[in-house]
Amino acid sequence: NYAQVETVLGDQRWAEGDFVRLALLAHARKQLGRKFAGQTDWTAAVQTASGNLKPLYALLNCSTEWNWPEEREDVAWKIIQQFPAERSILTLLENIYVSEGNSRGLQKVYAAMMKYASTNSIARNNFAAVSLLINRQMDEAQEIAHQNFVSHPDDGTIASTYAYALHLEGQTVKGLQLLSKLNEEDLQKPAIATYYGVLLAATGKTNEARPYLKIASKSKGLLPEEKKLIAQAQQSSSAN
Repeated sequence: NYAQVETVLGDQRWAEGDFVRLALLAHARKQLGRKFAGQTDWTAAVQTASGNLKPLYALLNCSTEWNWPEEREDVAWKIIQQFPAERSILTLLENIYVSEGNSRGLQKVYAAMMKYASTNSIARNNFAAVSLLINRQMDEAQEIAHQNFVSHPDDGTIASTYAYALHLEGQTVKGLQLLSKLNEEDLQKPAIATYYGVLLAATGKTNEARPYLKIASKSKGLLPEEKKLIAQAQQSSSAN
């Protein structure tokens, strides 16, 4: 009975474990429809646990178990901010945002990954790619895309990000020439086919674009902005 739980827990204090009491109280009150009071208790629970890794992980588990996505996200960010060595939290956040199609959230994750591993080419590429898609921090993203390509010219995924950066700068032909140097096996990988198809369509090579756009459209885990790009390119291709 949640009303009884609220009554009992409301008058108690659990010393070092008080974050547990507050979390349980938050859950009880939310179940009773008292969302504001429950959120206040949850905020207090997080504040009480702040600075302590195990209690924060306990709250992360609670928010997951109770299916509280916003609370889970907030606790996860608090963990990585207070304990940068807990890199697995960034992977958790990445998975959450991919499943939600949350591009802005992903950009924030990749920015954090770059902060903690500044030379990681994958994190740098992901940050640049998502930033270009959502039109945020464009100058930085284009510079990173270029630097990453110079350092890893044989990486097809990095090449596709740089090619898209060139396309956005009005250098579509140069971007397409760069992608044309990749082997066909690479070009048929969904992440690369997306941008190859988009650039082909943008230069009027609609017949060549269609098979790559078809590969791209069937890819799982596409971000909303990628779906829009593919749809626009397909519409352009079908019109010609």
